[in-house]
Amino acid sequence: MLFHCEVRRVFGTTNQGQIQATLPQLSSSPASSGSVRPLGQAASIDFLSMLFETILDQLFPSQGLLLISRMGHVIQGSPKARELCQVLQAGAGSASPADRVEWHALRSLPTQIRTLCKSMIESREDFPNQRIQLHDEIDIEGQCCVHLTGDWVNWGEVEPTYLLISIENRQEVSAQRAAFDTYRYQLTARESDVWRLAMQGCSYSEIAEQLFISVNTVKRHMKSIHEKRRR
Repeated sequence: MLFHCEVRRVFGTTNQGQIQATLPQLSSSPASSGSVRPLGQAASIDFLSMLFETILDQLFPSQGLLLISRMGHVIQGSPKARELCQVLQAGAGSASPADRVEWHALRSLPTQIRTLCKSMIESREDFPNQRIQLHDEIDIEGQCCVHLTGDWVNWGEVEPTYLLISIENRQEVSAQRAAFDTYRYQLTARESDVWRLAMQGCSYSEIAEQLFISVNTVKRHMKSIHEKRRR
């Protein structure tokens, strides 16, 4: 499995930085029995559960979020994360009913997420003083493309303790962004269709094939879209 690695020297990435700013401060010592110990006025496991089940799920509706300790305990997971993990497990043909209901350890997660977490831990040895993100993309034939991002949660500790795994359904995210741009830039219905496919990474010929239009028509729509976005 190939990963795209980003080594960042400054803090702040799109949603990952926003998510970390939203999370409460946790203890720098590993959690025991899947619990999280408070530091000062840090949140209890009940508050973390509420945070992942409601607040983060509403703030980032297109992103599934998993908080994992370096010891391999799954601290918390949002509803979207559970939904997308089921998609990954079903796509791999290895899901069992128990896996789809409860996760207590890293081994219960889909293979792709386990591999990403292990690579994140190993990367700390190679780049101990740098901000690291690892990415992976999984194509599930006939369903969707799932994008994974792994990042260390850093609330000021010398050594970050927790992994934050973001899981996105690329098609769903593209559709939501295209809908937003359609409203913001007053795109036509056809321009919205073209833009949604373009944001999914489709080529002009692929867009033309899916929408049953010519490549020249796709180019014309894209030109109009870019002109509206520049206004």
